[in-house]
Amino acid sequence: MKKSRGDQELQDLRLAIALLDGVWTAEGANPALKNDDRFPGKRYLSGQAEIQARQAIGRLLRSDQPLDSALRDHLAELFDGDEPYISFDGTPKARRIVFEYRQAGTPRETTLRNLHLASDYNDLREQHLAEKLQPLPHKKAIDQLCKKYGVSDTVVKEALRANPSLARRAAKKRIDRLR
Repeated sequence: MKKSRGDQELQDLRLAIALLDGVWTAEGANPALKNDDRFPGKRYLSGQAEIQARQAIGRLLRSDQPLDSALRDHLAELFDGDEPYISFDGTPKARRIVFEYRQAGTPRETTLRNLHLASDYNDLREQHLAEKLQPLPHKKAIDQLCKKYGVSDTVVKEALRANPSLARRAAKKRIDRLR
């Protein structure tokens, strides 16, 4: 039997509040391994349950329906930590929402910049090759990119190392064809 829209929204609301506020349970997931899991307590969703709850919050926020006031209050408290506290005991939440930079891997902006630099490097060399029948020297191409984008030659060289196939894309093949 398919869930009605109202049933789905109610289930999404339950999941969202469970993610934001935690769930009271008699024992944790690993009572045999963790001493704290042997006792009742507030626990936060993790794993697949957390993923489903995050998706539920997304559906609720994107919905055409007005946002539930309880969910709105939970979100507000996570952002600002100010009263009124809506926990059952009237205390601030142990969690909060924090905006921070992601540290793992290379930032997307740097990756995109490197792609543009490597592509422009290749285009400069190919354009010079088409006009003069020989490729633009490596150093001159790097200098032109440094001036164009206002970056150091180290940044351009790192971009070329990060995208070797793009930087050497067709220059050698073009030289061989012209000879």
